[in-house]
Amino acid sequence: MGQYMSSIKCSNCSYESLTFDMFMDLSVPIPSKSSSYKSSYSSDAVTLIDCLNELTKEETLDTDYRCESCSR
Repeated sequence: MGQYMSSIKCSNCSYESLTFDMFMDLSVPIPSKSSSYKSSYSSDAVTLIDCLNELTKEETLDTDYRCESCSR
């Protein structure tokens, strides 16, 4: 059991909204071992740290977002 934190930052006023969601199971993406892939610890293995690093990458929203602060 744990908490997953997500944040959204308004590109207009820089207001940052934080959300915390509880989870029982956490699914993590497994990075592919392509020729450009380089593990943090080993050149021939994907580690748990590599998988967790995939979760912290920044994403762009596909839907319209209305800021709580400036309403844009």
